Parts: sequence; structure tokens; C-alpha cells
Amino acid sequence: VEGELNSGGILSAAVELSFSPLAWISDIDHHFLRNLIFYDSMSLGTYVEPALRLSFRPLRAFELSARLSYFNVTSNRDGLIVTENTLTGTSTSSAGSGSTAGASIETFGATIEVNIRP
Repeated sequence: VEGELNSGGILSAAVELSFSPLAWISDIDHHFLRNLIFYDSMSLGTYVEPALRLSFRPLRAFELSARLSYFNVTSNRDGLIVTENTLTGTSTSSAGSGSTAGASIETFGATIEVNIRP
């Protein structure tokens, strides 16, 4: 979804929104000092990214834009597989849904763009 406000061609602002209810995260976590490897998977998470873009276009061939965004993915917990490496061999165990650690990511972004057209 995107909306734009233009003030006669020199200044403009745009609002963007990206969304998905089907985000998926997969993780491999090595614990070297404990000789453990964790394999996590999380599905049916939610992805949301709203953004604001401000543009300045004093000439037809030149545009300067700044974009601010917020990125967030939350996720449900699926399963966990733990592999332990020892001197006598390797053992593997698994945990069911909901009994593992969850995962999410949250970031803020800022971008400056310069567009020069011939």
C-alpha cells in the first residue's frame, strides 16, 4: 500500500506499508563451547514494514530523497532439534511446538537517495 502527496513537483512525501501474515524464520545456532547445535524453525509470523519517503526535486533531472522505515517480523514457535557432539558420538533430541525459544527481528532504517536523470 502506498500513498503520495505532491506539492507542485518540488516537494513530495510518500507513505508505504508492506505486510505479510506468512513470515517464516529458520535458525542454526552453534554453541561451540558446549558442543551443541540448535536448529530452530518458526512459521506463520507477521511481517510489517511502514515507511515514509520525503523527496526534493528542484530540477527535472535531479531528485534528493530520504526514506525512514521500521521493519518488524514476529513469529510463532514451531520445533527445535538439538544435536550434541561428544567423544563417543552424536545424539539428537527434539522439542515440540511452543517449548522452544521464539524469534523476532526489529530494525529501523534510514536511506538517502540521489537520482540524476539525463
